[in-house]
Amino acid sequence: MTTSKGRTLSPRRYCGFTLMEMLLAMTIVCMISGAAFASLHIAFSTRRKVEWKLTMMRKVEHALTMIHRDLLNCPTPGGEMSPTFEGEDSTADSGDYEGDVLTFYTRPWRVEPQTPYGGIIKVVYELGEQNDGESDKEDTVLFRRTVANVLAATEPDPDDEVVLRGVKGFSVSFYDGSDWSDEFDSEDSDDSDSGSGTLPIAVLYKITLEDEETGDDVTFQRMTLLPCATEEEAESAVVNR
Repeated sequence: MTTSKGRTLSPRRYCGFTLMEMLLAMTIVCMISGAAFASLHIAFSTRRKVEWKLTMMRKVEHALTMIHRDLLNCPTPGGEMSPTFEGEDSTADSGDYEGDVLTFYTRPWRVEPQTPYGGIIKVVYELGEQNDGESDKEDTVLFRRTVANVLAATEPDPDDEVVLRGVKGFSVSFYDGSDWSDEFDSEDSDDSDSGSGTLPIAVLYKITLEDEETGDDVTFQRMTLLPCATEEEAESAVVNR
């Protein structure tokens, strides 16, 4: 084609993109979109994992702190009421994990129902089944069962408090000054005949949950030194743990 000024224009200037150019552009766009999608997927997945772990850690920390405070307020041996302290080595209903039972007397560190005997209550930590409230599925939970009227002729039904849901295992170990064991009974101790009772030097308790993202077991633990422990016994418990 020739213009009025005698210039010859190439017909290509009036054509669209070629098929090769379109395919190349689409390939580049797809590569960029794929990389962006992968990056966003990783970012959102990481965010969900972090949020779940933080939520789980807050709930577990609350449960561990509750057990820790109850243990710290155990009455020391001696006095009119001998402190009964029992740890039973048991298995969870699933049969694959520990489901220990921890029973002892303590002074409440928060407002509890009326406690007729000088603020002393009986506390039991154990696993149990409870409906999750969203479906018909039973969920394994860690209960804190408390009895306020410890001097009643017939022990009343305990007040159940759900400490943590989704628990797979709960295990407790006890240090008596020389060895760690999975069970403890103050009535079987050498001092039980005197009526003073005994307490373990330290208690190590573990809570096992399932990671929702990976399906792996995650175990959290804490050790509490009871008030009756001396400095040497406390050091020995830490060293031999």
